[in-house]
Amino acid sequence: MPTSLAYLLDKLNDRFSYFPIQSVSRSLQALVENTDEDLLNRMGSYGASRKYWDVPNEIIHEEIGLLIGANFVLGQAMITQTVSILNKIRELAPQTCELPNGKGQILSFQASKHMGSGLSHPCIVDLGANYFKHHSEWPEQWTQSGGSGLQGKTIQGCVAIGMSPREVTDNMFAALQALSADGKNVKAIQGSIEFWRNGLAKHLYAKLEIADPSTL
Repeated sequence: MPTSLAYLLDKLNDRFSYFPIQSVSRSLQALVENTDEDLLNRMGSYGASRKYWDVPNEIIHEEIGLLIGANFVLGQAMITQTVSILNKIRELAPQTCELPNGKGQILSFQASKHMGSGLSHPCIVDLGANYFKHHSEWPEQWTQSGGSGLQGKTIQGCVAIGMSPREVTDNMFAALQALSADGKNVKAIQGSIEFWRNGLAKHLYAKLEIADPSTL
């Protein structure tokens, strides 16, 4: 049976599909908080300047970056699914849904923006995940070289949200800061994608003149 627009919109706005991802996100948030607490406990009540950290402190700090990066990749998986659904909607209703063509434009459609860079929140999640996965392939001074093609665009986006050739954990926190005011809420990654998807669904239900189940 052909896939219908109503089915795709329901899939886009299916809050039950968020539950497993939300559970994993909460677990990663708890791990980040526990690991950060371990780091603070090791430094004592007076703390310690970064240049005086010992090897265990550096390792714990790196673990925090890995946990945050894993959550960005999880968010990117949600983005990939969202783009796939939207592409199918555009194929079925090319004249009426007004969906843009191409991932970059889709990630900005009906999405909240980061004030400093002008980048959409889904784009920032995608940037965070790509940085986490691919930064080791980049030139050592990647803010100066810029790279080319897709790599160059990714680097430009990372620079725009405050990343630089430094520790992975610091850059993961920079990406979080672009999504959440306190810069420490890992759950903001999934939350920003859910908010985007819900807004997309409401917009498309109205545009395609299909009843929104959430309003019935």
